[in-house]
Amino acid sequence: MSRMPVANAEPGCAMMEASVTRDTVSETVLLVVADPLLRGVLTQVLTQLGYRVLNAATGISAQRMAREEKRIDLLLAEFSSLTTSGLELVRWFCLNRTETKVLIASDALWDIEACLGDLPRLAVLAMPFTPSELARMVRTILK
Repeated sequence: MSRMPVANAEPGCAMMEASVTRDTVSETVLLVVADPLLRGVLTQVLTQLGYRVLNAATGISAQRMAREEKRIDLLLAEFSSLTTSGLELVRWFCLNRTETKVLIASDALWDIEACLGDLPRLAVLAMPFTPSELARMVRTILK
């Protein structure tokens, strides 16, 4: 199984890396986060890094966007607690949008490994994370 790296959060570091600039990035990120405050913060960070961000609050709305959008380079899904609909969304992307990479942000790493460990092209970012850790992980995945 080809597995992408897992990033561990380093509390207290809030500086964003300057290595990714608006001039060098053109990828589209589909961000799936239920919490509107967290979704807004992550959208702002990703937009400042130069990514085009599509927002969805649910797996169903994410699938609808995926059917309408020709290009989605990265699915970034946050799971503070794994739900069946979240698992189904990740599996759906891995099977139906094979060109889209998948990054799961979660504080339930063992649960993710147990439920989704059989899927290729899946990366995990441990929560909490800093904006610079998010920037590094997204850039690494999209290289």
